[in-house]
Amino acid sequence: MIYTTNFGEALYPYLTMPDYKFDPQGKYHVKLKVKSDDAQTDIRIINEVIAKKVADFTKENTGKGIRRADLPYEVTDDGFVIFHFKMKASGINSKTKQPFEQKPKIFDHNLDLLPEDKSIWGGSIIRITYEPFGYSGAATGIGCSLRLKSVQIKKLVEGSQNHGFTKVEPEVATIF
Repeated sequence: MIYTTNFGEALYPYLTMPDYKFDPQGKYHVKLKVKSDDAQTDIRIINEVIAKKVADFTKENTGKGIRRADLPYEVTDDGFVIFHFKMKASGINSKTKQPFEQKPKIFDHNLDLLPEDKSIWGGSIIRITYEPFGYSGAATGIGCSLRLKSVQIKKLVEGSQNHGFTKVEPEVATIF
């Protein structure tokens, strides 16, 4: 099932180009900072997915201990929740064994596709459609990942070549 978050602030977005730093196949990802009150529905959805996975594990593995993976969100001390969304850029489909490439659909405030030459920087105000995916692994434990599907931009922040600096008058120190 696909869900949509409330609007929040994009942190460290890799939405228009994949990140290859730790994954040679590439990964699109973003952290979404949302007010705690606006995050409760998504937290409930995630916890329900994990609870179902725990129930299934308990049925199949009576008497075994349950190991929990890290949650796909963190609650901050200042009243926000930061969700972690991701999508593989390419790979091999585990069922069909066929290679695939994908990227998130990115829409502006009018639901028009974002032009290819635009890039989304941190501080943009966005909302995300996602699919929660419950998993169970021997090494990681039981958890939930948030599979990124699409993004709508309410306020776009783009970078520029000035790196945040403005021109200043130089100061010269005189040494005696």
